[in-house]
Amino acid sequence: MLVEYFVKRTQRRPRKQITKIEKHTLELCRSYPWPGNIRELQNIIERSVIFCTGDTLGSIRLGFQVRTNPTEDQQLLSQRTSGTMRSN
Repeated sequence: MLVEYFVKRTQRRPRKQITKIEKHTLELCRSYPWPGNIRELQNIIERSVIFCTGDTLGSIRLGFQVRTNPTEDQQLLSQRTSGTMRSN
């Protein structure tokens, strides 16, 4: 899976030794719609590895929320692509 690839690739740079990825973390990655495509996945995994203090990558480090409402995901994605998203 791409998550495992990015973890292995990223841990070489800061000399991290991530030996496990929590099952819940992989499930979150599979269920997230990835509106930013593969670059978003890569950035999130890189940041997660850098801030990980142990040998297990957990979901607390991912920095995104998976919504259970697919309509909300589609609305957010269409706002991002049409440029109508408001900043808070």
